[in-house]
Amino acid sequence: SHPRIPPSCPPSVTMGCDFSRSTSFDKKVLVTGASGYLGQFVVDALLDHGVQVVGTTNSIDPSKALPKGAEGVVMDGADAKSIEEILTIHKPDVIVNTMALSSPAVCEVKKDLAGKLNGAGPLVKAIKSTNPDIILIHISTDQVYSGEAPDGPYNNESPVGPVNEYGRTKLLGEKNVASVRHHIILRSSGIYGPPPPRECAKKQTFLQMTVQFLKAEKKSPFFFGREKISYPRRRRSQFHNLFHFQL
Repeated sequence: SHPRIPPSCPPSVTMGCDFSRSTSFDKKVLVTGASGYLGQFVVDALLDHGVQVVGTTNSIDPSKALPKGAEGVVMDGADAKSIEEILTIHKPDVIVNTMALSSPAVCEVKKDLAGKLNGAGPLVKAIKSTNPDIILIHISTDQVYSGEAPDGPYNNESPVGPVNEYGRTKLLGEKNVASVRHHIILRSSGIYGPPPPRECAKKQTFLQMTVQFLKAEKKSPFFFGREKISYPRRRRSQFHNLFHFQL
C-alpha cells in the first residue's frame, strides 16, 4: 500500500527572528539541492536579481545542473563534515535549503537517509559549528499535518500530526531548523511550473505527469475526487516569498 498523503494547505511561514524586507542584494546565498526542481528555479531567480549564488548538488554534476553565473559544488547533505567544508570555504550569508528526500514512498524505505536530509540535523550542526549568524530559509511541507483539519485550511497555529515518514522527517527538520538563531520555515504544498531548465534530479512535477496521464487517457493518481483539497504553489510564488525576506 502507498504511504498516506494528507490534504494540502495554503503556504505558511514561521520565523525565528524579526526579518524586515530589504532591497539590498549584496549577500552571498547558498542554495542546497540546486539540482532539484525548486532549487534550479531559485538559483535562476537569485541570479536575475544580481545575487551571488553557490548551488550544491549531490547526484548530478554541478556543471549540468547550474547555469552560467552560479558556482556549483558537490555536497553530501547527510554528512555534517561535508556541509561544514562547503560553509567554511564559501562563507554564505544566507542558505536556502531546498534539498530533501521528497518521495513519500522512498522515505518509507530509506528512513535513515530521510531522517538526515529532511530532518536537517547535519545542516543545522554545520551552521552552528561554522557561522551561527547565517540566515537559514528552510522549505518544509504541508505533510506535517494529519489531513483532518475540522474547520477549513490549516494555519501556523494548527496542530501538526504527520501520517507518513516524509511528514515526520520534515517535521523533525522544522524542529532542528528552529534551533538556528536566524531562521525562516516555509511550509508549502505541491509546487508546479514548467519543466526544469537543466538536468534535474526531479524530472517533472505533478503538472507534467498529469498532462501525460491525460494524453494517454489514463486517470491521474494526483486527483482523488473530494478526498483531498490542495493549494498547489506555482514555483514563481515561492520566489516572492523568499525575496520578501532579507535577500
